[in-house]
Amino acid sequence: MKPVLRKLIFFVVWYLGYYTLCFLLFAPELFTISIYLVLMVSYYIVSFVDTMIRPFAEKAELSPKYSLILLMVFLVNPFLIVLTVYENINVISKYVEVWDHILISYIGIITFLVGGFITIVSRVQLGMYGSGRLVIEENHKLVSTGIYRYLRHPMYFGGLLGVIGMALGIRSIIMLFVSGIFYFVIFRNRIREEERLLIEEFGESYNTYMKQTNSLIPRVY
Repeated sequence: MKPVLRKLIFFVVWYLGYYTLCFLLFAPELFTISIYLVLMVSYYIVSFVDTMIRPFAEKAELSPKYSLILLMVFLVNPFLIVLTVYENINVISKYVEVWDHILISYIGIITFLVGGFITIVSRVQLGMYGSGRLVIEENHKLVSTGIYRYLRHPMYFGGLLGVIGMALGIRSIIMLFVSGIFYFVIFRNRIREEERLLIEEFGESYNTYMKQTNSLIPRVY
């Protein structure tokens, strides 16, 4: 099966199929409230572009455990968004009205799009190494230019911004922290395993690179 067709099938099954079904069943407000609809259209566009530019790894993932974790994240993610909608309806709109302002949604959409842009640019700059799988490819090269000159894992930073932007777009407070912490832990653990492999592969070159850059959050971590 051609790679483009495989990617299209993945996008249709996961995002247009599974994710959309979850949203329609449990949080139809995402498609009936105008500002939420803008956020969702942004979500689908970024997801589509990211899916289509993602390369396929030539090797199988080194640890089946991380394939399972990735599957669980894909399964859980739409329900985190659904819970964010419920929080807004049942908590924010009733008890924290100052936060239930469309300006918060605009900030969220901008944050989400910035995160999506960073993720896409990062994946493009990684080229054939940007599959997202825990694997060292044949003739694997260390990428430390472009956005990787400043941050070792900008794709995860973009993903974290996307999660924060989604929660802000739906005007959440509790789920903003819950989702942010959940994904931060997932990304941090993934980063540790990736960097263990990269140190094994590149040795002192990667250790030097680590000393010159932050891991996940610019100037913070």
